[in-house]
Amino acid sequence: MKQKILLFMLGAIFCLPAFAQDEDNVYEYTYEHATLSYTVDEQTMTAATTKGRWTYIGKVSIPSKIEVNNAVYTVTAIGDSTFYFQTELPSISIPESVTSIGKEAFSGCWEVTSLTIPENVTSIGDGAFYYCSDLTSITLPEGVTSIGKETFRKCSSLTSITIPEGVTSIGDKAFFDCSSLTSIAIPENVTSIGDEAFFWCKALTSITIPEGVTSIGEGVFGGCYSLTDITIPEGVTSIGYRAFAACYSLTDITIPENVTFIGDKAFSECSSLTDITLPEGVTSIGEETFSKCSSLTSITFPEGITSIGNKAFEECTSLTDITIPEDVTYIGYEAFAGCSSLSSITYLADEPIECYSFDDGFDKITLYMTEAGATYAQENYIDPWYWFENIKIVGGSSAIDDVVADFNNDAPCEVFLLTGVKVADTTVALPAGIYIVRQGDSVKKIVVD
Repeated sequence: MKQKILLFMLGAIFCLPAFAQDEDNVYEYTYEHATLSYTVDEQTMTAATTKGRWTYIGKVSIPSKIEVNNAVYTVTAIGDSTFYFQTELPSISIPESVTSIGKEAFSGCWEVTSLTIPENVTSIGDGAFYYCSDLTSITLPEGVTSIGKETFRKCSSLTSITIPEGVTSIGDKAFFDCSSLTSIAIPENVTSIGDEAFFWCKALTSITIPEGVTSIGEGVFGGCYSLTDITIPEGVTSIGYRAFAACYSLTDITIPENVTFIGDKAFSECSSLTDITLPEGVTSIGEETFSKCSSLTSITFPEGITSIGNKAFEECTSLTDITIPEDVTYIGYEAFAGCSSLSSITYLADEPIECYSFDDGFDKITLYMTEAGATYAQENYIDPWYWFENIKIVGGSSAIDDVVADFNNDAPCEVFLLTGVKVADTTVALPAGIYIVRQGDSVKKIVVD
């Protein structure tokens, strides 16, 4: 049998007052206009706090035991929403007897600056500390194995948190908008990190993702302005929508070879990112994936790429050269719009596809095409390729019909496969084969024994 009891918050068990009982079996005591309620279980002799009625808030010390009708109950749980948006509550003391903290239990307790969670706690509900905007630090007990959805969302003063080694999952928005959090150690046992888990953690500078994580969800590190360094484990196969969007300070990132999916806007507005290599398994680049990456100077496409989405590289103002694989079947609207530094494009498809991806520069950009591709574009008015004024023929022309065995290795160059995929910036240590090499305006085929 369970009963609800409303209890004076500060009293010890030996001085508890008498209770008034109403027709709903609710026991109520009021002290200085404040009440606290409990639910008791007569079989286990345990009690849990529940949401009370509040008109005045002071320091709260939750007792470890309560007495009702001459029976003693151990307080083992802080129930859902017990202190929900008690915005003037300065301090809360939780007894060691507590083993669980319910959903939104302390949500909106703006004035609480620190909180000690007892070592016996093994369960913390979703949103338990949501919007505790003055909370500066917290240590989770060793028995906690998961951090739920929105648990610390909008804890804007939180600078540090200790997560126990037993934690295996971090829920959606768990640390969303923890704008003062500078560092966090994610335990090695974590295998799941929810969407937007660290979104808008603007002070976070570096983070290492555990080896067991296989996917980076939507917006996980989006808006982490100060993030300069991140390590993604080899087991990751997908990077979600806006996963690293607006990581303004991120200068370098290695995408593991096992990644086969990169979502829209995944690296949008990473304005300090200078170069990136996409894994062989990636077949499409989504919408705005690298838009506004204003420091990006080079991008290496894998051979399997077949699609480049709308505005994928929009306003990549430092991008100077691109090589579009000949197997690409779709190039989206304004994919390269606003790439004001673009000086050369290599596109070796014999039947180039129509696209509306460039907004200007047809008189300034050098376009490298096969003879068949250039002829096809001109004869069929394929937009935008027939607009380019400076076209250089690669393959099928007398300029590079002869394969040369010697080459000036000391001069800067770009090395491409015959399919048009860029593979190196030097001819040193190339595997045996035939390559297309570009040095300035000179294009040659070379053979490597």
